[in-house]
Amino acid sequence: MTDREPESSPAGVSYRTTLAVLGPLVVLGALTTDLFLPALPDIARELGSDRQLAQLSVGAALIGVAAGQLVGGALSDQIGRRVPLLVGAGVHVVASVGIALCSDMATLLGLRVVQGAGAAAASVVAMAVARDLASGARLVRLLARLALFSGLAPVAAPFLGSGLLHAVHWRGLFVVLAVYGVLVAVLCAALLPETRDIHQPRTRQLARYRAVLTDRVFLGAAVLGSMACTGVFAYVASSAFVLRDGFGLDADLFAIVFAVNAAAFALGSQLASRLVAATSPRRALVVALPPWLISGAALIVCEVTSAPVGGFLAASFAFLVAAGATMPVVQVLGMASHGARAGTAASALGAINFAAPGLLSPLTAAAAPGPIAALGVSITAAGVVGTIALLTMARHSSRGEARGAAIE
Repeated sequence: MTDREPESSPAGVSYRTTLAVLGPLVVLGALTTDLFLPALPDIARELGSDRQLAQLSVGAALIGVAAGQLVGGALSDQIGRRVPLLVGAGVHVVASVGIALCSDMATLLGLRVVQGAGAAAASVVAMAVARDLASGARLVRLLARLALFSGLAPVAAPFLGSGLLHAVHWRGLFVVLAVYGVLVAVLCAALLPETRDIHQPRTRQLARYRAVLTDRVFLGAAVLGSMACTGVFAYVASSAFVLRDGFGLDADLFAIVFAVNAAAFALGSQLASRLVAATSPRRALVVALPPWLISGAALIVCEVTSAPVGGFLAASFAFLVAAGATMPVVQVLGMASHGARAGTAASALGAINFAAPGLLSPLTAAAAPGPIAALGVSITAAGVVGTIALLTMARHSSRGEARGAAIE
């Protein structure tokens, strides 16, 4: 198997064009949730709200993201990829303009739900388009390249927002999001043809979800992916407290550390494509899970032994490389047997990935003696569950030639 990228997909879309269109599309969700974070205190003051209520705007967007994931992907299986993608981008643009013009917190929160739904509907269709255009190792390579965008965007967005606030009012951030949404929509309309096979049979939405959610390989991939997201979410949520308040890093050093760890995630995604090309998706996961588990245990030891900051940084870096290597592989495995239902499979994967961190992180954190140990418990517990999920996938991978080929 060669590492050389294919010149074009079966739909006639070149590899570079695919990246040029899908790359900006997959970061829409991260920009929506993270770009405005530095402006939260300003928003609370201007709209006469307390900071806690202003912070609900993050959760409101995530609610919209979960809903958009479920609806957008499944709809794209029924009517094609282009219409849900363009409608989702359009909804995002309208909601962004509405937020820029709103005068009270209740309106902002409601529009944040709509904005998140539009962004997610567009982004999840991008994953279905990737599945339409590639499969197997080629799909892993494509998703690994897209992971460069999706992995770096959550880190870059707050810094970009902070920089923009030096030049524009907080409302200007949402104007920027609206303009970005328009540009993405134009790019997709101009360069991306309909990629769904028109000869594929159309089934009812409930039947599509039933077919996806009763596939044990899909469920194993979804659980493993959600565990990786749980660990990453735990790191993002705790890193500022640990590094700035615990170890005394200033804002500039914290930004550098955060950027290096974002690069670790991106590095992992690129290593995944190499591992899959050399072995198989399942064996790539076998390689990724041990450092994941070891890094979680190491963080617990760091807390217990009061280790210096270098220990925390090394363990965090190792975990993020492992998580970065895991995500594109589980996306491939989850969608491998669902070419005709790629949108439904992608939406279910996305919704599960967003739901798991919010449900599980508080439980593991409550059982730990300190913030670093809490992060270690979260990562270790997620790794144990992920290992069980991988074993489940391996056990059921021989139930059909196509499914077995996708995993082996």
